[in-house]
Amino acid sequence: MSLPSVIDFEPTHVALIGDPAPIDQAFALATNSRPSLTVVHQGQYIAAFGLYPLHQSAAQAWMLVNPKYRHKYAKSILKVARKELDRWQISEAFNRVQITIEFANAGFVRWSELLGFQMEGLMRKAGHDGQDHFLMARIR
Repeated sequence: MSLPSVIDFEPTHVALIGDPAPIDQAFALATNSRPSLTVVHQGQYIAAFGLYPLHQSAAQAWMLVNPKYRHKYAKSILKVARKELDRWQISEAFNRVQITIEFANAGFVRWSELLGFQMEGLMRKAGHDGQDHFLMARIR
């Protein structure tokens, strides 16, 4: 089996990935990100991820994953994302990279820990629809 490849992210990839996140929010975040990449395998868009700068030394991480391939390529996506997050945090001089996870998607907490994020707390009623979110960060 061949491994997925990584290409530069383009906003049009959001719809091709098919992540169930609200498409308008995902598109806005992804469009204004630097840096960002897309994981592709045999013409299928598997995942995309990147950093959205909050200010000079902090960024918000985001990731979209195609639900059809979430489990099949989990290890490959994790390996690529961890490597790139490590590289970007240094090259972009971000002392802090944070991620928020909907309370309903608590399974992604473990995934984020594998990417090097640590739990900071619960953000109550932080979502666009009033949902609680976990706040996690990677500090350099």
